[in-house]
Amino acid sequence: MLLLRLTISLLSVDSVYSAQWTRWFDNDDSQGSGDFETVLDLNSEYPDEMCENPPDVECQTASGLPYTATGEDVTCSASSGLKCKNVDQPNRKCSDFKVRFICPG
Repeated sequence: MLLLRLTISLLSVDSVYSAQWTRWFDNDDSQGSGDFETVLDLNSEYPDEMCENPPDVECQTASGLPYTATGEDVTCSASSGLKCKNVDQPNRKCSDFKVRFICPG
């Protein structure tokens, strides 16, 4: 008779990845060419509150409406932040937007 011995090893994790949302940032408004809440600008202005490569972002109007519900042509991404150009909008004016990012804790 052949016996087979199976050994199972469990890996232990010394630390758990944690992350938290930043505060809401609303540095720009639609005056000028549009509303731009970019990762680059926010990292430059708030280095102690931002992270360089946030894994996620949330974008909404200053009044709390999701950016997707505005009907505006808006780019919202964790890598670049929010960009809204007045010239790309049906009424030639962007809403006032705010953003927040997930940063490792």
